[in-house]
Amino acid sequence: MAPEEKKTDCTEIHELIGAYCLGATDPDETGLVEAHLAECPEAAAEAAEYHALAETLLFSATPVEPPASLSASLLAATAPSSDAPLSVALPVQTKAEDTSPSLWHRIQAALAGLSLRPLPVLAGIAVVTLLAANLYLISQIGALQSSVDALQSQAGQQVAVLTQVGEGAYLRIGLPAGPAGIATDAYGALVCSPDQPQGFLLAENLPVLQPGHAYQVWLGQGDIEISAGLFNANAAGYGKLVFTAPLPMGQYDSLLVTEEPATGSSQPTTPPTIGGSIYGEEYQS
Repeated sequence: MAPEEKKTDCTEIHELIGAYCLGATDPDETGLVEAHLAECPEAAAEAAEYHALAETLLFSATPVEPPASLSASLLAATAPSSDAPLSVALPVQTKAEDTSPSLWHRIQAALAGLSLRPLPVLAGIAVVTLLAANLYLISQIGALQSSVDALQSQAGQQVAVLTQVGEGAYLRIGLPAGPAGIATDAYGALVCSPDQPQGFLLAENLPVLQPGHAYQVWLGQGDIEISAGLFNANAAGYGKLVFTAPLPMGQYDSLLVTEEPATGSSQPTTPPTIGGSIYGEEYQS
């Protein structure tokens, strides 16, 4: 192939890269572009830029509520027509000497290539892009709503405990180290009211746990132990938990803290790090 012909072919393939990265090339064009990308590092770098740009554009649009008539309009626009096929003029290379077009010119060339695609293809790309963007936004909104609900619940529990403290209707119960915590001098304190289900646990000098583990709080009723929640200790061994029990705290006679898997256990599996009686005869206040 003569140098001028090869240069022209490379230029034409470069103009297809933008459309290729958007999935808008036909099978023959796709084959030409992929073969060229395997041989031309400059074209491969250009394709990487377009892929990154396409991904950025996908999530940059502000979500809007589509009108009720959108579905009917898309179906009408993509329906087969009895009219003559649309006649379009191919773009003419006017500056053969410009072998390094700017990114903006490459985007323009990609959009010009898209205008040559049949209307059903363009409509399909638009619908798929819109659906992908909306699904992503819905998942993000759901995750944020879950976080907000958890924060609101925790804030409500903290307000309830602080209200008890402000009214003076609370007890501060000391929780000494259990068998697993004697060497570390771990201890804790429980703030609660016998008539309310909320409790506020503070613990210090706790051993720092390995990844995948957490501290679990248990409320005892005789031989029955009920989980009140999970918490982690920081590097200084300090941890806290605000919780709401199924029953008023006066219905429980003990509180234990044990090391468990991060997902929690159905019953204690290790000796208590801290714990003791709360509203039994031997509780420490």
